[in-house]
Amino acid sequence: MENTIKCPKCGEEIEISEALKHQLEEAVRIEERDKAQKEAGREVEAERERNKKLGR
Repeated sequence: MENTIKCPKCGEEIEISEALKHQLEEAVRIEERDKAQKEAGREVEAERERNKKLGR
């Protein structure tokens, strides 16, 4: 299976090595995890605010 990326500037297909592929995958996993954690934090804070308004 060939792994390539397309250059956003020239459109050329470029092969990527397995090492680079794994680095990119890990970076995306970390970014998605951080995004999910921030969203969860916002949801918790919103729930706290709702409870505060309800006098809980």
